Amino acid sequence: MAPWWPLPIGQPTPGSGRGTRGPRWGRWGVGRGADGAVRGPERARLREMVRGVTAGRGGSVRIEGEPGGGKTWLLDWALDRAREAGCRVWAGSGVGDGQPLEALLDCVSVSALTDRRADIVDRLRTGGPAAELVAAVAQDLREMCVRHSADAPLVLALDDAHRADAASLAVWRRLGTLARTSQLLLITTAGDPRGLPDADHVVRLNGLEPDTARQLLADVHGKPLPPELAARLPDAAGNPALLTELLGGEAEVAARVTRRLRFLRPETFDALRLAALLGEDFAAAELAALAGHSAGQLLAVLDEALAYRLIEESGERLRLRHPLVREALTASLPLSLRRTLHRQAAEALDRTGAPAERVLDQLHDLHDELDDWTLDWLARHGEPLLERAPAQAFELIQRAVERTGPDDRRRQILEEKLGAAAYLLRRPESVGLVRRLSDVATDLERKASLLLMLIEALLTRTEFTEAVETAQRARAHAGLPAPWPPRLDGVYALALWCAGDHAQAAGVVRALDAAGHDDPLTRAYTRHVAHLLAIRRHSHEEALDHIDRGLAALEALPQERDLRFRLIANKAVVLGKLDRIEPARASITEALELARATGNARRIAVAAGAAASLHYWAGRWDDALAVLDLIGDLAPDPSTPVQRHGLAALILGHRDRHDDAERHLSALDGLHIAAGILRNHSTYVVLARALRAERRGDPAAALAELLPTLAPEYAKDLDQRFHWFPDIVRLALDTGDTDTARRTVDLAAAEAAQGSGHPGLGAAALRCRGLFAQDPGTLREALAYYETGARPEYLGRTLVDLAVAEAWHGDLEAARDHLNQAVDVYTTLGADWDVDRADARLRPLGVRRGRRGTHRKAATGWEALTPTELKVARRVAEGRSNPQIAAELFLSPRTVQTHVSHILGKLGVRSRTEVAREAARQQAP
Repeated sequence: MAPWWPLPIGQPTPGSGRGTRGPRWGRWGVGRGADGAVRGPERARLREMVRGVTAGRGGSVRIEGEPGGGKTWLLDWALDRAREAGCRVWAGSGVGDGQPLEALLDCVSVSALTDRRADIVDRLRTGGPAAELVAAVAQDLREMCVRHSADAPLVLALDDAHRADAASLAVWRRLGTLARTSQLLLITTAGDPRGLPDADHVVRLNGLEPDTARQLLADVHGKPLPPELAARLPDAAGNPALLTELLGGEAEVAARVTRRLRFLRPETFDALRLAALLGEDFAAAELAALAGHSAGQLLAVLDEALAYRLIEESGERLRLRHPLVREALTASLPLSLRRTLHRQAAEALDRTGAPAERVLDQLHDLHDELDDWTLDWLARHGEPLLERAPAQAFELIQRAVERTGPDDRRRQILEEKLGAAAYLLRRPESVGLVRRLSDVATDLERKASLLLMLIEALLTRTEFTEAVETAQRARAHAGLPAPWPPRLDGVYALALWCAGDHAQAAGVVRALDAAGHDDPLTRAYTRHVAHLLAIRRHSHEEALDHIDRGLAALEALPQERDLRFRLIANKAVVLGKLDRIEPARASITEALELARATGNARRIAVAAGAAASLHYWAGRWDDALAVLDLIGDLAPDPSTPVQRHGLAALILGHRDRHDDAERHLSALDGLHIAAGILRNHSTYVVLARALRAERRGDPAAALAELLPTLAPEYAKDLDQRFHWFPDIVRLALDTGDTDTARRTVDLAAAEAAQGSGHPGLGAAALRCRGLFAQDPGTLREALAYYETGARPEYLGRTLVDLAVAEAWHGDLEAARDHLNQAVDVYTTLGADWDVDRADARLRPLGVRRGRRGTHRKAATGWEALTPTELKVARRVAEGRSNPQIAAELFLSPRTVQTHVSHILGKLGVRSRTEVAREAARQQAP
């Protein structure tokens, strides 16, 4: 019979008594880091205990933490400090076969035993666990610890004490009482502290901060982490062991992580694998249903996982603490078994009354294995799925339609839901699919619903003419039940407006208003088109009133999220056009939350586009570029690329980043800007192309880009052209085209006289008149509006215009002061090209900047942070996570991480904690 004595692996440290130990960390240095901050508080406590035992004050300390949290490393660090302090160190492990005193004997080398007792120890390890021998050896070990601790400080350490045998723990309890009055220090590590002797002190390990983990992993990796690896850091939730597994490659992670969990009881391990299948979090009842357990049985199974902190509470639900562990447990199941379990999980979740999207998550991986229960379930639960998870629903319902035959009663239901999903997602195939369904529909109410859906799908694809024609045919269809005829009139008015036929759209709206329909959807469509028409008349206050009335109508239709989203997003845009930036931000936040709640990428892209415009108007150009970068990762609306590339090119052109601006403009080469809504979205493209021509030294070409916007036919689709009237006047004067300059001045005055209530119209008209006449007094009147904080870009331009006029009148000192003010504005925006243009306009007039306009931005420290980086840094200091910051600032988590990296570099710190410390120091008086 093989001896059960734990044989040492390799050579133990001389005099340490170390026996069998688990795998070492190797190159992993969980104690390294800037200024020793990693595990700093824990190490300080242990150092204090070591100092105490050398001064004659013993005691006991337990290091607690989840598996892989660094307990063993911290224990080794403490034992090294004890040796440096002159302590005798005996250390062992609780991992073994559970034989009596096995763990304690592992701590003590055989040479440390007296010759008189050596034969007893030999009999104990070879002759079996006789009770009297166990008692004798236990007494001998206790006396030996007393004797050695009387001679010199003694540190006795037991790793993985929660796995030690009962006899060893009984002796440990008695030693704990002795240690408080002697030179004996007991140190244990434990993942599960239940049943262990009480300790005088407990050191609890938490996860490593992401920035610290990134630096440590980079040290182990030998180079900066690649982005795909850095992106996985949150999945390890700061667990050092799991972090090291990330270095092994995706193919190895699952096997290595699951091997680490094999210390669990089989029933616990199996329950964790089922829990992993249920997703990010789960209810206890859901896991019990899937596992076939009662609540009492489940409690017993999960008790171990909860003790090891592998599972934790998440509100009223439970979740696996580490996403990496969840992924590994799922991947450890063979594919065929995993699919079978997902199918069983779907049915179990349905029995517990889980939301439909939770059940859907379990069905997405079934491929062609769709049985009758799944098909029935999809037919029953299509509507909530379409709103909450349209992308997943589309994929699964598409497979379900292919699975059903032409005579299957479920096929028609599934086809209709597939069409609705395609429409909500704005999939390219939505038009053909919905048209086919509407052609074969025999139920008139269903047919009317599909026709409205078809018109909206055509509008999404910017097929405006066909949308109008389809709406006309739909309105002429006989026998459609109420309230569908007026609803189709409403969407017909929308199609007319999108196609640029504003007069006829207004006529349809007037007819609908006169009829006084009670149907909420009809009223909402009518107010939607009415607000768009009001915007074209520059009647923004009227537009806001129509929007609010449309939203009020939709209160009766909570399921109608698409039209609600459009109204809220447009409200944000209208408020922004009125320069009411903060209310606009509140509305766009509401729209973005609505878009995210449904997971609709198109809605998110539209909301992000509106947010980017708000940032641009408010002078937060870094934020605008970051949001535009986010849009690039989404499935866009057809008009979104026009807005995204046009606005990015405009900002980058102002910042004199020629190559980057050209890249965005090149993405739109060959684009035909059709009349209607797309033309209004294209205004950033027009402005960016004009700016490009001017930067190339060709003001005539710049003017040619802007001139079409003066034509009535072109202008009917634009709602903010007055903002660039002053540029047309300036460029026309620069090129000697006095007639165009005068015509633009008159046009600006006429639009301002319409009395729409937008103060920017009057300011633009004053700028035009002041530019044409080189009148400083008129330009100062215009300046008063922009000095209120509206449109900082135009504040800078007006200051330069005023400086030029003052210089023409010989007031060089005033001109220099206003030039300096303009440069300060442009510097805040990062508009380097505008600085150069301002200098070029004033230099021939004998005006040059003073010192105030020549300062350069610091390269390091808080002064080096951009406005966006300052916002991110403040939120980091407040303890917000990257996803939370991303949601607040309309940024992607990837962009936030980039900002955090820049912040760390500029501040010269290595962790988020240090950013908070520096922020507090910055705010201190």
